[in-house]
Amino acid sequence: MADSDQTAAGDSPTLYYVKDTRAKSVPQPLTGSQDLITTFNLLPLYNQYVKQKDENNEDLPPLEQTYLPFISDLPGKNVIRPGNYIRALLEAPEKSYGPIDPFPPSTMRDSFSLRPGPVPG
Repeated sequence: MADSDQTAAGDSPTLYYVKDTRAKSVPQPLTGSQDLITTFNLLPLYNQYVKQKDENNEDLPPLEQTYLPFISDLPGKNVIRPGNYIRALLEAPEKSYGPIDPFPPSTMRDSFSLRPGPVPG
């Protein structure tokens, strides 16, 4: 009640600073001894995609050996045709052609210069 009387009289109330003595929480680095599946709550995903079990621990049908169901709604080309693999590039590299000979200066000058009048051709 005294603080409200002082505030009403124009005096400011007495404020006390209380220092926070709690230790600052520092995130611990991840190590191999931690159970990361439990830490990051990944058990449902692990059961679905690795163990292929549902919530009732019943077997799920096997997953397709392709990633196309995951990218079918993405725009652009998402179909890989046979023969478009990096192995084909490594086994049969592209043909290398000879060097391109430079044009003579007279050909370059005639090709990139305009003459007054209508455009020929």
